Amino acid sequence: MLKNMFFLIFLLSLTPVFSASNVVVSPDSMTSDAGAWITITADVASGSDIEIFFIADYNGDGIKNGPDFILKYYKLQEGVGPLFTGSPKPADEDGTNAHLQTKIGLWGSPIIAGKYIIAVKDSGAEASDTFTINQPVTGQTVSGALVTESDIPVDGVIMAQDVNENEWIALTDPGGTYTINLPTGMCAVAGIHLGLITDFEADSAQMVSLDPMDNLTDVTLKVYNGDYTVSGKVTRTGGGGVPYLMTWAETDSESEDMSSNVITDADGNFQIPVKSGSWEVGLDEADLNERGLIGKSEDEIQISDNVINFDFTLQNADAWITGKVTKKSDGTPVTGCEVYAQNNNEWYSACFTRGPDGSYALLVQGGNWMVQIDEDFIFTNGYVQPQAINVSPSSGSPATDIDFELETPTSFIEAEVKETGSNIPVAGIEVWINDENWNWLGGRDTDEEGKALLGVMPGSYHVGLSTEDVMDRNYIMPQNQDVTVATSETVKVAFSLVTATGSIEGTVTHNASPVSGVNISLFDSSYMWSGHRETSATGYYKIPVNPGTYYVQPNGNDLIERGIAPAPIQQVDAEAGVNTKDFNLSSPNCAINIHINGEGTPLQPLQGIGTFVQPITEPYFPLATIETNASGVAAYPISNGTYDVGMFWDDVRGAGFTPQQNYRVSVSNGETLDAYFQLRALNADTTIGAILNIFSIDDAERMSLDKNEDGRLDVADVIRFILD
Repeated sequence: MLKNMFFLIFLLSLTPVFSASNVVVSPDSMTSDAGAWITITADVASGSDIEIFFIADYNGDGIKNGPDFILKYYKLQEGVGPLFTGSPKPADEDGTNAHLQTKIGLWGSPIIAGKYIIAVKDSGAEASDTFTINQPVTGQTVSGALVTESDIPVDGVIMAQDVNENEWIALTDPGGTYTINLPTGMCAVAGIHLGLITDFEADSAQMVSLDPMDNLTDVTLKVYNGDYTVSGKVTRTGGGGVPYLMTWAETDSESEDMSSNVITDADGNFQIPVKSGSWEVGLDEADLNERGLIGKSEDEIQISDNVINFDFTLQNADAWITGKVTKKSDGTPVTGCEVYAQNNNEWYSACFTRGPDGSYALLVQGGNWMVQIDEDFIFTNGYVQPQAINVSPSSGSPATDIDFELETPTSFIEAEVKETGSNIPVAGIEVWINDENWNWLGGRDTDEEGKALLGVMPGSYHVGLSTEDVMDRNYIMPQNQDVTVATSETVKVAFSLVTATGSIEGTVTHNASPVSGVNISLFDSSYMWSGHRETSATGYYKIPVNPGTYYVQPNGNDLIERGIAPAPIQQVDAEAGVNTKDFNLSSPNCAINIHINGEGTPLQPLQGIGTFVQPITEPYFPLATIETNASGVAAYPISNGTYDVGMFWDDVRGAGFTPQQNYRVSVSNGETLDAYFQLRALNADTTIGAILNIFSIDDAERMSLDKNEDGRLDVADVIRFILD
């Protein structure tokens, strides 16, 4: 979305004028639709700490003044070389005493067209040179002004995006006047001013349609004041605040689309304006990667008043993941492609591939990471989404040769979304695609004809629609579809949207207070998942339905994370109109710890095994599902009662062990109960189980065949079966 295009914009309070001497930038210009390496040299004090500022020069006078702001900021030390060859963290590369030479990469998005001052500051001197980022030459322009809601002109950044998600970005002048060069066709144009809110549902984003040689004038874009403030600080573990770092906030809502941005001060403090509702607040992962910082960089927050002490604590990276992205057909490097890694702690590291070899480098910490390519880049540029790659770099060492080869699709899935009855196309509905193992491959929005084209390789896929997009418009959520595609084939998939005549709605409360940001899942009469909605700031949810029997349940894992006891699924016999189902939740007063160990001496804790706790009365639907941790434990804070506890057999078999049956436990107020499963490794005794696998015996049938109830199928079970 457009709000994602300006996370790297930085602001710095006024500083003394830099004298333009001893700093040389090469080359001195580039275009905003292509990446470049920029080499900076300067005479500096030997061994000094160096700060480098990319300062947006609004009036083009080469002097830091007025509203000029920082696009990028780096800190390094003279004489200290790069962490490793190709490191994204700039360092002194020439080894010459009292002389700085460093290389900065400008790749990917955003690259904002305009004039800049590159300032170098050491312990005893300041100097600068100028640099220009030019707009690409087109025959069409859009011009106008960026103003506040009171129609006062303000400086800022102008962004445009076409239907294929191509982007163009340029600075205004100091008075908010702008001109941006754009191609023919439809574009959304928006304005940003740091410290104010962009509302993408209002005048901040204007849709324009350009014919060849069009010059649209007087297109006014607006930014808005916030009603509340989120205050916090960004710090390093064991160190001080992180200065001059973009902090962003965006609405996490189906009906609103707002964003705001500010920069941390010299001590890492920030104050960002917001309005009421559910928001995400975060930091830009690509910039953190260039600074060698890692940690949880975003979080959700519910705004109903000013929020203070919303802090981020970051750690220094101690490992790295490197590789290249190329075209499989001819080995051509792919530049400007975003690569990112994530781990189980919700930490992210991101960067853009760089020329001339399409290389990337992600600074991380030692441990397990999943590396993948940004899906927007893949679909926009006509590639097939490659599988994510799991890597485990050790602290102090790289994970090298994690390469991606991008393929041009040989086949396509063409999804078409229309209204039932009227046959009217429905635009703006995300169509997503997973592979046959349910690995996420990305998604695209339907166009004005209600169509979305997804390039794939021959194989089997799952295709579906975004729950939020469908239910926001009061449609019934259609079921996902399974698709098999052959070489050079285009398979058409049709989704017909039915307008709902009723709704299931209500509030979710905990100790009489509303619970926001919890997913309420909807299941049909056969317990098939049929969509979900997230509770609002008041704990309210609304799910469109037609008359029939349904089941609804707050997501148990969401509740446990908030210190609330998970709730059982509830039946609703819906009629036309409003059907109310409230959830009045309580705090947990006891706990069940499920321990899963494999045989051995000592017992081997099994990590990543899915477990569940479910009621003993129908419907037998889990309260929550949690994977075991490194100690083989899954903890369930719940209310007192009697439950069945168990595990997902596919996870157990995948780990090389024989599953065990569920068993029943009871817990009382204040009690913590430990439920143990000690699993045997798959071996010759489980041959019968392997044979049954061939014949697709499901879990319920296995349980009935396990006559001696030892959690496995073996010769003893066959004998008991014959005797019975």
